[in-house]
Amino acid sequence: MTSSDPVLVDLGAAIDAALAAADLPPVDDPAFERPRDPDHGDWASTLALRLAKPARMAPRAIADAVVAHLDLPDAVASVEIAGPGFLNFRLSDDHNATMVRDILARGRALRPVERTGERINVEFVSANPTGPLHIGHGRWAAVGDAVAELLAAVGHEVVREYYVNDAGGQVVTFGETLVLTARGEVLDDHHYQGRYVTRVATQLRADWGDEIFEEEGPGDLPGWVAALGGEAVDDTDAPHGSAGDGTGRMSHRLALRVGILGAEVMRQRLEGTLHDLGVDFDTWFSERRELHDTDAVADTLADLEAAGATYVEDGAVFLRTAEHGDDKDRVLVRANGVPTYFAADCAYLRNKFARADHLVYILGADHHGYVARLKAAAACLGHPPDALEARIGQMVNLLRDGEPAKMSKRAGTFVELSQVVDEVGADVTRYHFLRSGLDTALDFDLARVAEQSMDNPVYYVQYAHARISSLLRTADERGFDHGTPGEADFTRLVHPAEADLLRELDKVDEVVAAAAELRATQRLTRYAEDLAATFHRFYTECRVLVDDVELGRARYHLAAAARQVLADVLGLLRVSAPDRM
Repeated sequence: MTSSDPVLVDLGAAIDAALAAADLPPVDDPAFERPRDPDHGDWASTLALRLAKPARMAPRAIADAVVAHLDLPDAVASVEIAGPGFLNFRLSDDHNATMVRDILARGRALRPVERTGERINVEFVSANPTGPLHIGHGRWAAVGDAVAELLAAVGHEVVREYYVNDAGGQVVTFGETLVLTARGEVLDDHHYQGRYVTRVATQLRADWGDEIFEEEGPGDLPGWVAALGGEAVDDTDAPHGSAGDGTGRMSHRLALRVGILGAEVMRQRLEGTLHDLGVDFDTWFSERRELHDTDAVADTLADLEAAGATYVEDGAVFLRTAEHGDDKDRVLVRANGVPTYFAADCAYLRNKFARADHLVYILGADHHGYVARLKAAAACLGHPPDALEARIGQMVNLLRDGEPAKMSKRAGTFVELSQVVDEVGADVTRYHFLRSGLDTALDFDLARVAEQSMDNPVYYVQYAHARISSLLRTADERGFDHGTPGEADFTRLVHPAEADLLRELDKVDEVVAAAAELRATQRLTRYAEDLAATFHRFYTECRVLVDDVELGRARYHLAAAARQVLADVLGLLRVSAPDRM
């Protein structure tokens, strides 16, 4: 594997020099990998096997030639040839000592990185502000937040963004629902259902009085509400969902006004629910204010026309998306002159690309078919389709003791995310969302995920951090002379459990880099659990507070480094690292 790890960079350079000295063909990548068996060293390379054909030599002979000319860097203690020609490298005691000291000196485990200059916009959740979040939204929120944190950790400038779909037919329908609810009238099947509707209507009445539900309305509405234009935007194929037109029981203007105000109340409630989950967005992008109350859609249509990306057929304006991988060209403006929702999406893309170099969308499974047209729209706007990346999240099955969960706190058809967070806590909710790949369905069993036992992975990892904290507190309370990391003799760490812990700590940077590159939060949780297990074994087999002060010092600082790495990994997952449990 290619790597920015300084040890592998130096070792790769040494191998390049050895190949040249042995008159062997160069390799683009030494393909370093971690051996599964610690007896095979800390790193291995298959370059001899890969060079056999171009060099016309047996792999073992190539390996012999490389080793004969190899000048190992200081961080690598030895190299061995195994099997048909594997090169196995073992890191030096100096490397392990430097690693532990660096972790403790920096106050964090991750190697500092320079900002790459690439601006990445990560949009996730973006549920309509017309109802509460369900547990599936929670999964996408946790993953999106952790992916953003990972991207920032490896050097990108990241913005977390929520697209507020506060325009279109669903806002009108939401307004109708709120007005009818406030008047005590019966709702139709197409209206929104649930106790939350009553709560929003009550909040609007408290904020604006009864007149908010009357045609004239109060006289002190904010400008962005009072100056309603009743925009005509077709919401067919809306990526974030939509609702039907009004019922005619009230004016469009009244329904739209109340819907906008209600959507803002819901947006604030969604923001609170997400904050309780540990998710805070940098940008709440209002479709209405940023796209429809400006010339953004018209300017985007003009840009696309100037680029030759549109054409007119039967009075409608089409975008040439089929030329860029979509299954057909898409309508931007219908023959009646009304822009489609896709026109607003193009305007949003144009706005995003003005602010970022790379766009990451985390979408629900029902938006799978929308990805191709988004990429095609990016191409039509003059951006590489690969600059737009869409990750599709699968749904969550909510269970209790293996059976579908039923919660009575709300009348409606789904369980609210806020109820789940209230019951099991933000840490438990987030961690279990992050343990599996976003592209696989997830069973979330309320009884099992909240269980406080060593069988519960989040408890297991947090307990490891708390156990180390307790160990270090006890050492300090007893006056244990642990000295400084610089004074510790880490060559004393020869027990297999100590070696395993050192090896596990050395992996953190590569794990973070791979998790960020693959957008794979499950790699972090797996690493956290492996590190916790390795520490628990170390704790069982290697006492820290021993009479041998030099050995105790080395073990003390090794444990402190493990605590720092656990805290950093949990921090990337935005899960707490408690000192006591």
